[in-house]
Amino acid sequence: MLPEILEQLAEIPATDCQLYFITRVCKEGQNKRSKVLNRYDFKLHRVDISPEIQELIFDLAKEKIGYHVTKETPIEEYAVIGDDPKTVLTYHAENNIKSFMDVINNQFGKELTAITDLSEITSDLWAYSIRIANEEFKLLTFTKIAPTQVVVDEDDNKKGMLKKMMALFSTDSKKLEMFKGEAISIDKNIDCIFYTDNFYIFSKNNFERIVNLEEEFKATAKEVVNTLKKQNFIENIEVFDELIEINPAIHRKLVRIAKHPAFTQITPEMIDKMKEYANKDKLDLNVNDNKFVINGKDDVELVLRFLCDYYKESTITGKVYGSYSGRELEP
Repeated sequence: MLPEILEQLAEIPATDCQLYFITRVCKEGQNKRSKVLNRYDFKLHRVDISPEIQELIFDLAKEKIGYHVTKETPIEEYAVIGDDPKTVLTYHAENNIKSFMDVINNQFGKELTAITDLSEITSDLWAYSIRIANEEFKLLTFTKIAPTQVVVDEDDNKKGMLKKMMALFSTDSKKLEMFKGEAISIDKNIDCIFYTDNFYIFSKNNFERIVNLEEEFKATAKEVVNTLKKQNFIENIEVFDELIEINPAIHRKLVRIAKHPAFTQITPEMIDKMKEYANKDKLDLNVNDNKFVINGKDDVELVLRFLCDYYKESTITGKVYGSYSGRELEP
């Protein structure tokens, strides 16, 4: 698909390119510490730009896509825990990023008044987007914005001190002068693009931050633990609940379990096989009366490995490999 997108971009003028900022704000009645899913709203802001910047960001989109086309970068379906970071990942637009998809499905279609004061949205700036579109073609790019990329000259000297001093070399005076005004540093990078209902992801971590997947991971992790509780094969499973709140790394592993076909059908025979393997490999897997016994974080980690099929044996060499990733191959 990327070669086709690049071919179409070659037929489109830079004047069909527009820059937008995206802000993320807590919904009314929520705050950053609220323990609820979808507690944020995303809002789109149009920005008037000069022809020079328009040309630059248009070329940026073509260069980023062209790079992966030239390199023939492998394209794989997105997985929470993946094998190879040097791939382009695809992610189909789904309901589990509903809040962010409102930007794509609804807000881009509205007539938006261009912002004229960057300071009004500085504290909530989340990402920027390039929209390249005409009647027959529409491409969106997204890039995460870091707080350090934005500089707003504010009068903070009322108490006799400045929070930050910003200076630049003037092309007229050739001197370093105080910066006055508002500025944003736009990375010459694109984290992902959206085209015909699919994201094409160049930076997995930034993509997950942009669309708020990290929040979704936590919610899914809680659902997985609740399902495990109903099966009643883990003693002291409350330790999982505690770790979910303080250790985000556990979220992905629990989400990975949800993708396993045997996730809701753990049997005593399966637990026996796990214990047999643990004994052979001298792993301290605590099992009592066909139940995993959890005494602490180390027990949780080991149980997660077994539930995720972490231990994989090669059919060719017979060697055993450890990995949370992997895809089941169709015969």
